Parts: sequence; C-alpha cells; structure tokens
Amino acid sequence: MTDFILSEKSKAEFVEYIAQDGIECWFEGDRFVMPSGQGRTAKGIVIHKLQVWKLKEAAIQEMDEVIKLQDADLRKYEKQIESLKEQLNNMEACYIEKKKEVEDRQKRIDEYEKLTTSIRNEFNLWIDGREFADVIEAQIENLEALRGGHE
Repeated sequence: MTDFILSEKSKAEFVEYIAQDGIECWFEGDRFVMPSGQGRTAKGIVIHKLQVWKLKEAAIQEMDEVIKLQDADLRKYEKQIESLKEQLNNMEACYIEKKKEVEDRQKRIDEYEKLTTSIRNEFNLWIDGREFADVIEAQIENLEALRGGHE
C-alpha cells in the first residue's frame, strides 16, 4: 500500500498535518522529503504516519469508487422504476378501456334480455331459447317480405 500515490491535495493536507507537530517536510513530486536534523525517531514516526495516511487515502478512494458504482446502479434502477411505472400506467389505461368495453357489452346483453323478455311477454312465447330464436327469425323474414311488397 506504500506504493499508493497521493493526490496533490492529499500531499498538502499531510504536510499541514505533520507541521502541527512542529516537523518540517514536503513532497518533491511523489517523493517525500524530510530534512535531517529533526531526529531519526521523528522521521520514523512521520514515515509511519505517511503510510497510515496513504492507507486511509486508498480506503477513501476505494469507497469513492464503490459510491460511484452504487450511484450508477441507483440511476439504472431509477430508470427501470420509471419504465415499470410507465408500463403500469399503460396497463391501467388498457384495463380501463377493456372494462368499459365489457360494461358496454353487458349493457347491450341486458338490453337484449329486456327486449326478448318483453317480446316473449307480449306474444306469450315462453319456449326454450332455440325455438324462440326460430320464431324471431320467422318474424323478421315476414317483416322483410312485407317491406319488399310495399317498395
């Protein structure tokens, strides 16, 4: 993990952090520089702190990458949710349309039943359905024949 390269911002933050302990250091490119005369123990402590700093920075960078991936996944899921909402709205509109068609057909069936009941009552035609249909067809043929005779 010591090979992890710090950003310029992170280098500046580390130098500032170490300066709080009264220790002078800086970076020349990616090379850490600490002038002599500050003691070998201080240098060892600073090197250790630098390694810990690099580990923390690497962990932060890794977490940032995970957050970016999760954010991309979130955007993908949001698009899927929007697509599913649109599909649901389309299905709901289709359902409403089909329900209206069914209701209209049921209304026509109910009207037909009222009409057939009325005709059966008027002409005393309480026979089974097929015989009734035959009687109605015969009446229609009679009406058509009468119309044809007057035209």
